[in-house]
Amino acid sequence: MLIRRPRAVLWNAVCGLLLAACGRVPAPQAAAPADIAALEAKRAQTPDDPALNLRLAQAYYGAARYGEARAALATVLAAQPTNAQARPLQAGFG
Repeated sequence: MLIRRPRAVLWNAVCGLLLAACGRVPAPQAAAPADIAALEAKRAQTPDDPALNLRLAQAYYGAARYGEARAALATVLAAQPTNAQARPLQAGFG
């Protein structure tokens, strides 16, 4: 049997693989409580720093502190709505 539309079959396969790969968010490594405490102390000095809040959100996520991770991500995305590192992490909560 001859495939009439080999490009369409290939295109669908490639798109399916890309969509499957994009849907996976690697879990951040669990941060030690001392690391989280240090990040929280830095955030007390500069609460609106997107890079710091992203690191803190990743640490919270790794420590299964999801409510706090969401709040830190909200700060990041308020300052940088298209942040390429924050968006996949936010999608992990969906």
